[in-house]
Amino acid sequence: MFVAMKNRFRLVKYGSCGGMYYWHDTTTGHRASLGTKDKNKAAELLVAKNESVRDPSLNLQKSRIYAMAADPNSDSRTWRNSIAALIASKPRASENRARLERFSKEKALVPILDVKLLETRATDHGDSQRRRGGCPGRLGLGQSSPSSPHPRR
Repeated sequence: MFVAMKNRFRLVKYGSCGGMYYWHDTTTGHRASLGTKDKNKAAELLVAKNESVRDPSLNLQKSRIYAMAADPNSDSRTWRNSIAALIASKPRASENRARLERFSKEKALVPILDVKLLETRATDHGDSQRRRGGCPGRLGLGQSSPSSPHPRR
């Protein structure tokens, strides 16, 4: 027996907004732009949005496939590799590079440095950090760290 599922999101085009396509959430009433005027692209983005609600576990598998298509080495890239590449992308004498170098030496990063990017879950490492008495949310790139010369208040 085939059961048709009702899509949560539907496609809307607003002429008053320059002909851009938007998604409309039939559950909450929220709307947001799909960032395109092309109907085919908008429809494809909407299908992906509806699929993500129906089967969230499929999202992770799809994201890995897309990442591997864009970069064959993405399945083996760790946080250590990514942070090193980010640091290397900044000019040698820049304040941003110096800040990132200080950040890369934070003890709070140690548990995730050798974790593969595509295997990272938000709860995997934060919970273990909290059990050890740390505060994993404190050390985001836009936040101060103990080694920062300008702590935020």
